[in-house]
Amino acid sequence: MAIAAPSTSGTGQSTDPSRPSSGAAVPFREIIPDPSHPKIAGIANHDALSWCESRRRIAAPAWLINRLDKRNLEKPYKGFTVDGTVQEGIYSYAEDEGAPTEEAVTKAEALLSALSEEKSKRVKCGEVEDDDFRLWSNPELYVNPGLSTTILNYGLMLIVYVIGGLRLDECTETVQTAIHAILKASFSPEGYKKVLGCCLTNGFLGHLVNGPKVLNEHSYNFRLFSTPSVTRPWGYTFFGHHLCLAVVFFGKRMVIGPTFMGAEPDRIDEGPHAGLRLFKEEEMLSLRLMQSLPVKLQEKATLSKSVDGKSLPQDRWNPFDERHLGGARQDNRIVPYGKSLFQDPRMD
Repeated sequence: MAIAAPSTSGTGQSTDPSRPSSGAAVPFREIIPDPSHPKIAGIANHDALSWCESRRRIAAPAWLINRLDKRNLEKPYKGFTVDGTVQEGIYSYAEDEGAPTEEAVTKAEALLSALSEEKSKRVKCGEVEDDDFRLWSNPELYVNPGLSTTILNYGLMLIVYVIGGLRLDECTETVQTAIHAILKASFSPEGYKKVLGCCLTNGFLGHLVNGPKVLNEHSYNFRLFSTPSVTRPWGYTFFGHHLCLAVVFFGKRMVIGPTFMGAEPDRIDEGPHAGLRLFKEEEMLSLRLMQSLPVKLQEKATLSKSVDGKSLPQDRWNPFDERHLGGARQDNRIVPYGKSLFQDPRMD
């Protein structure tokens, strides 16, 4: 039986700052929570691992942590469907899609050569076809630790937690740079700029809430799957707060997905990266699209008048995924309304 999602995130209080009700330029500093707010209270005293453990004692975050647990991976994997039946042949790929495979392989090999034996073992997380490839998550919560043991010569047992491949904020600058070189090789210049922007904005959020050990530009996990190759399938995942990338190469073909990119706030207004703003173009284009529709179509396209989900069915909202349907551990989700799109004669 699925665990029912809580109706709130467990962070509400009567003194919460007012949320923006309209417009794209509401000053974000007006809605930064107070340090005593339950959502961030005590974060200054935690690192990422201890912060996650502290959230297990609060009902709503504990629900999310439980959902993100590896044991809740949906098996067997099907992917999104409109009725539970996989439709074959929707996607097709040319033998050469122009993927930057050679450069990505070179950068991945450079990373491996820069790692110690222990870190090299940590970053290699199996084959690209393995279910573990789907163990991404987009909150700041540091979940799914792997437990390994080492027996010392004098008979005592040392327990070491190996968590999600390499955590960048636990690595040297050399390793951080090598991982970002792989990202940069995988994306267009514009795409990598957006990826880096998400990381930098996350660091700014850590500054705003005084939680730099939990939220920083390197609080992301990198995991490598299969041996980097120009002919055989391989890939990697890079994930953390508001940024999740799953990248697979196969010859000159590549797929980036699932992907999650977000920003909280959407801009940086002080410090060395002041002026950086993410998703402005996407925000304005979607707003203009909605405004361009006739009133009746606007009404039809509006799923909810509220952003808190109260007017949506229970299965269309929870306080963590909010209104999107592709959250972590939702790999096999059935989305029936997609069926009408494929069957609509106007789409022929």
